[in-house]
Amino acid sequence: MMLIYKGYTYTHMTHNTRWYCSKKAGGCRARLKTTSEGQLVQVLESEHNHPPPNLYRAASGKIIKVMQVKNIGPMTNAERQKKYRQKLKENNPEKYNEKRIAHLEKVKENKRKISELTDNEKEQRRRKWRQYSAKYYEKQKK
Repeated sequence: MMLIYKGYTYTHMTHNTRWYCSKKAGGCRARLKTTSEGQLVQVLESEHNHPPPNLYRAASGKIIKVMQVKNIGPMTNAERQKKYRQKLKENNPEKYNEKRIAHLEKVKENKRKISELTDNEKEQRRRKWRQYSAKYYEKQKK
């Protein structure tokens, strides 16, 4: 069963007199209380953390929620990383800056000239290159 109030949709809790926003799983705390006949008694919490859904009334009188499809195919790793960075930047700017600075330091470290590397670092890079080359040539043979 669904209730519509001021353009927002609600579903009932354990009994039909208490209703919560259909986006409760998304963190919305809006709630209503009605009588058993469906009369609104009290708005327990009116603030929503999202816009109202797009609703459409069909010719049969049935109400349909119109969903917007954003991206049909699976995301690539680059798209996933970009989405993660954007969310991190919005939700936790301190952690975003820490990760950004660590990344820049890592890039700077990898861009050092060979003449600046120690013998141990040179050997580690050679091993990495050999491993990468072996994997690359195996893929080319297939």
